[in-house]
Amino acid sequence: GYCEYCEFENCTASGTVSGTITGDYELYLGGLTGYCRNCDFEKCAASGTISGTVPDGDDCFVGGLIGYADNYKADTSLKNSYATGSVTGTASGYSEVYVGGLVGYNDNVPVKNCYAVGAVNASSVGSDVYVGGLAGYNSGAVDGCYATGTVTGRSTYPDTVYAGGLVGLNYAAVNHSYATGDVTATKGYLVYCGGFG
Repeated sequence: GYCEYCEFENCTASGTVSGTITGDYELYLGGLTGYCRNCDFEKCAASGTISGTVPDGDDCFVGGLIGYADNYKADTSLKNSYATGSVTGTASGYSEVYVGGLVGYNDNVPVKNCYAVGAVNASSVGSDVYVGGLAGYNSGAVDGCYATGTVTGRSTYPDTVYAGGLVGLNYAAVNHSYATGDVTATKGYLVYCGGFG
């Protein structure tokens, strides 16, 4: 779902979540919510298997808890929360894919004392792939977090794969955090692959 200026506290979700689109749209998919803007999360959890598929030209954002977290001119945060299910994002055409064990795409939301333990997989036929055990793309400060799931990123066309045990592509400070899962990235024109990020 879509949430704006909401507060989530002591919320849980379980069960399989899957989404597929056929038109010219983006897909936002998460165990708790698909897209949130200026929302606070405290002590939230999701435990189901999450999978999203998009066709040519439609970007894909998939996370174990949140698909896309947007902190736009607000003081929001994600704290003391976790996700345990496996997360998969797949694009059958020229579409970017962002997949994370906790958050697929984190736009400037601070993340504190959170974790994800599920396997994370992302693939695209013809565009960039961002995949991480905690977040696929991250620009929010991360503190006291960890991820333990295996991470796999694949692009079958010569594009870039960003794969990390914690974060696929990171633009923020990361402190007191770790990742233990195996990380694999293949087939990209450029491959950035690391146990941490």
